[in-house]
Amino acid sequence: MRNAERRIGFGLISIMSLVVIVTSAGCGKTDSSVPRVDLRGTVTWGGRPVPAGFVIFSPDASKHNSGPQGMAAIVNGKYDTRGTDGRAAVPG
Repeated sequence: MRNAERRIGFGLISIMSLVVIVTSAGCGKTDSSVPRVDLRGTVTWGGRPVPAGFVIFSPDASKHNSGPQGMAAIVNGKYDTRGTDGRAAVPG
C-alpha cells in the first residue's frame, strides 16, 4: 500500500510539473514589431467600482486588425496596462 501511495504521489508531482512547464513556455516573449499602446481607465458595475479582475483587449478582426491581446489587472475599479500585471494593447 505504501509503495502505491508513493507512485501516485510521484505521478501527480510529475504531471503538475509538466503542466507548469508547458503553460509557462510562452511567457515573457514579446513581438516588438507590433505597435502597442498603453491604456488606463475605470471599470464599474451598477455604478460601483469593480474591486478586482482583468480587462482583455483584442484587436478588432472585423476591421482586419490582428496581433496579440493586451491585458490589465483591475484594482479598486482602475486598470492600467503599464502596471505589473499589464500588457500594452495592439491598436484597433
